Formats: sequence, C-alpha cells, structure tokens
Amino acid sequence: MSALSIFDISGRAMSAQLVRLNTTASNLANAGTVAGSEKEAFRSLKPVFRTVMDGAGRATVAVDQVTVSKMAPSKRHDPSNPLPPVSEQCPGPRNRKGPDQRNAAVGTISHDDHLCR
Repeated sequence: MSALSIFDISGRAMSAQLVRLNTTASNLANAGTVAGSEKEAFRSLKPVFRTVMDGAGRATVAVDQVTVSKMAPSKRHDPSNPLPPVSEQCPGPRNRKGPDQRNAAVGTISHDDHLCR
C-alpha cells in the first residue's frame, strides 16, 4: 500500500463522518414512522468502521459496512393514528387483508402503499 498523505487521511475521515451523520439522520427521520407489518418496519442503521494502516504506520478510517438492526419493531395501539385500517385503503387487488393499520409496527412506510391506482 502506498503512503497516505495528510489529504488522504483527512478525506477518508471526513467521508466516514459523512456516513455516520447520514445514518444518524436516517435513524432520526424514521424513528417514529408507521408500517403496516413487521417486515415493512424501519430498522435502525449502524455504520461499522475499520482502521486502515499504511506502510509507514499512519492510520486512517474506512467504512467497512452499514448494518441493519435485528431488533424487532414494537407494536402499539394508537387510535389517534390518521391512517385508515388496511382494509379501507384501496379497493381491488391492492387491498391487503391484515390487522388494523392503527396496530402497526413502528417503522417506515412507503407512499405507494397508501396510494390507490
């Protein structure tokens, strides 16, 4: 591996911090969203970093991967939820039978799931 310049080291560090900030922003933005099922629910993201060394003993950081939480989403009853029950959302083939939307798992939901075509 070639020697890392100060610009390589700082550039990699800033790139890693950008990944950390983006995953934090995603987690905060999706923390209270609602999903119709556990499969659709948002799972928090966590960046995993690793140390990168050059031949001269200088170290920097690299993003190894971004992992998805394996924690099960919580399910709660919320009568004030403005989303209609799944059975009332769309007539026809997009109508999914299932539990009331107000008893949804906390997570994310896409706009397409609530638009009738």
